[in-house]
Amino acid sequence: MNLRFTTLSIAQPKEHVTLVTLNRPAVANAMNTQLGTEIMTLFEALNLDDGATRCVVVTGTGDRAFCAGADLKDRKDMTDEAWVRQHLIYERMVRAILACPIPIIAAVNGAAYGGGCELALACDFIYASEHAKFALTEVTLGIMPGAGGTQNLPRAIGERRAKEVILTGKPFTAAEGHQWGLVPSENSIRLDSQHELESSHHPRRCLRSCTCSGSSLSTFSSRDAGWKPRTCFFIISLTSHCGERRLGCGCTAVIGRSWYG
Repeated sequence: MNLRFTTLSIAQPKEHVTLVTLNRPAVANAMNTQLGTEIMTLFEALNLDDGATRCVVVTGTGDRAFCAGADLKDRKDMTDEAWVRQHLIYERMVRAILACPIPIIAAVNGAAYGGGCELALACDFIYASEHAKFALTEVTLGIMPGAGGTQNLPRAIGERRAKEVILTGKPFTAAEGHQWGLVPSENSIRLDSQHELESSHHPRRCLRSCTCSGSSLSTFSSRDAGWKPRTCFFIISLTSHCGERRLGCGCTAVIGRSWYG
């Protein structure tokens, strides 16, 4: 794969394993248009030709944050048109991850807030360091999670607990995530350990078959099925009560935007 990135670092720490590192440490690896575009480009390329890769590990530079969510400074002066375009990129990014035919592991090494939490939720597995924290903080800005969080989180931890997380914006720890079933292991992340890299030992054909079998195995039941219209429903319901267009105005920041994440 001959791709060059400015906000992603790509490495191969072990045979058949691709390590993808979000590389914007100055802003806690926050998501901007460039980063979203590069993640989208990478996973669309893997969907077309995964080469010898049997497992992808996604992590963030440093131990402060996996991804702090959207870069609000970058978004601050955006026009509505630019904001819609950015969100469409984020939608394509998530769909490319969900469609990836090989296992993807989120190695969460710090805060995974907002879109960062949704990025982790789109992966097949989440492993987390002891100090990692998760949150869908969008509601505190007057918007809703727009990258599948309202669907992927309930599937992982249950509907009622997910409602509390989504509607309060309250963070939860890696230990709580483990208790709830989001994080399968209590062990801390070590990128040279078997936690993230064990999948690389299995035959490539077996991994592809298991990851692509969502239509026939309930365990992997269609990760992306139904998330687009349901989130759209939430947005329409919440924005029908107010006509303002500014962050911090309850749920009104998405008025007039065709967001379907």
